Amino acid sequence: MVKIFSKFAILLMFSSLLSGCLSGEDDDAGIILDVSLSTSEGTILHSYVDGDLVSVSDVSVEFDFSNSSSDSELILFGINANDSRDSIEVDAKESQTIVVNFSQHGVYEVAVYAIDADDNYREESVTVKLNYRIDWSEYETNNPKVLPFDPRPANDGQHATMIEVSSLVENPDLITEFGNGNSVYITWNIIDENNDTCQRYSEQVANGETITWETIHFNTYLLHELVVDNDESEDAINLAHSIQITY
Repeated sequence: MVKIFSKFAILLMFSSLLSGCLSGEDDDAGIILDVSLSTSEGTILHSYVDGDLVSVSDVSVEFDFSNSSSDSELILFGINANDSRDSIEVDAKESQTIVVNFSQHGVYEVAVYAIDADDNYREESVTVKLNYRIDWSEYETNNPKVLPFDPRPANDGQHATMIEVSSLVENPDLITEFGNGNSVYITWNIIDENNDTCQRYSEQVANGETITWETIHFNTYLLHELVVDNDESEDAINLAHSIQITY
């Protein structure tokens, strides 16, 4: 009988200790973290004219903590974008939203967290996906500029899925006393940082006509350039490139 009681006492004591460990680890049990995002995906846009950057459109995401709750008073809400920036925190009594501006493309695993008056801490992760697009225009040129682009994520996170390229070349209608303008032989090249030509396409654009090249490229691990060769033609052309790095 004594042995049975001793075994029961030991089992009861072990169960009590185990229960205490689980309770101690569950410090965030009183906090319900409910955060909504204004958007979880967007596109950062850089626009260039004749090689000069003329506009930048970043992506701002609002994180709304207003539906979060706790058994105790919530005192702090925070965001950590897990990039090179410090966390952003607000007094929960004064604000229930945090706006984060993203200027670099990539997939961000953003930590959202809350702290209550009893020092309970609750954190969760949400994914924000930022694509990147370059719009590039050149007018009346016979020496097209090189368009460099970097598909690598600045936050050292997940690499992009693909690079989408759409390029339009216009040979404006030219009529002179010597007759109509000439056709121009165009060659597009996508060249990586090792100076390897990844893709190439050629086509002739007649006077007054427009041609377009569209392609998808899957090497998102190296720096690249889009190079348009006009075969040393002296005829002025117009170009409109769109390069999108997609996650």
